[in-house]
Amino acid sequence: MDNPSDACRGELYIVGIGLHPKMITLEALEAINKADSVYLETYTSPGVDEMTSFLEKIRPGEKITRLTRKDIEEQGAREIINKLRNGEKVCFLVYGDPFVATTHNALRLEALKLGCRVSYVPGISVYHYSISATGLFNYKFGPSVTVVYPRWGIKFTSPYMTINENLERGLHTFVFLDIDEKLGPMTPDIAAKLLLEASIEFEKRNLNENSVVLVLEKMGGPDEKIYCEKLGGLLNKRWGAPPYSLVIPSKLHFMEKDVLLSIGLGCNKLF
Repeated sequence: MDNPSDACRGELYIVGIGLHPKMITLEALEAINKADSVYLETYTSPGVDEMTSFLEKIRPGEKITRLTRKDIEEQGAREIINKLRNGEKVCFLVYGDPFVATTHNALRLEALKLGCRVSYVPGISVYHYSISATGLFNYKFGPSVTVVYPRWGIKFTSPYMTINENLERGLHTFVFLDIDEKLGPMTPDIAAKLLLEASIEFEKRNLNENSVVLVLEKMGGPDEKIYCEKLGGLLNKRWGAPPYSLVIPSKLHFMEKDVLLSIGLGCNKLF
C-alpha cells in the first residue's frame, strides 16, 4: 500500500458455488445478496448459462459479470480491485470450491496485500464430491493431475508421470481435464490420446491402454454418470456434453469394487 489514502475500504467475497445451482449454500447466497457487484468466473466449468440464469433470479435486474481466464488475468482483476478500493463489496463466484483451483489465490493475495477484507465461502468441489460418489477411499488418493491441451508445440508428460508414480505406490489418481477458450472442455477420448502418447517416453508403464479408468460425467448434476472403461477404449467412444473428469484407480479394496459394481456403467465387464 503506497499511502493511507490508498487504503482498501471494500470487502471481497470469494465464493464457491458448488457443481450445480442446487448445491449453493446459504452462506453463499448471503454473500451474493449483500454484494454491490457480482462476478462469475467461466473458465473452470462449462455450465455457465444455467448458473447465470439461476443467479439472475437471485438478483433480478442486476448484471452478473462473466469473466474468462484472460479477463481475470488482464482487466477483470484490476476492475475488482478498483471497486474494492472505492469501498464496494464484491462477490467473486467460482464453480466448486474456490481454492481447489489454485489460480484464484492470486486475486486473494492481491486483495490482502492492499489491506482489503477477504471472506472465503467454501463450496462442494468436483474432487471431493467424486471421491465420495465413486465409493473410493479418500486416503488411497495420491497427487491429482490436470491433462492439458498441447500448447506452444509442447505436449506435457508430467500428468502421465504422476499417474504412473501413484500406481507404483498403490494410489488412485484424480484427473482434471483442461478447458480451453478456443478448443472447449477436453473430452475423455482426447485425454486418453494425450496420456497414451506420453506413455511412449516412459520405460516402465504402469498406465497403459489396458488400464481401468473411471469416467465421471456431469458430476453433481441430476444426470451424472460413472463409467468403467479401459484407457484405450476411451479413444473410439463418442462422448456427450461436458464436464468430464477421470479417476485412474490403483488396486481396489473389495468394498470399493462392490460400490463401483453397484453404481458404475460397464464396471461388471472389467471387475
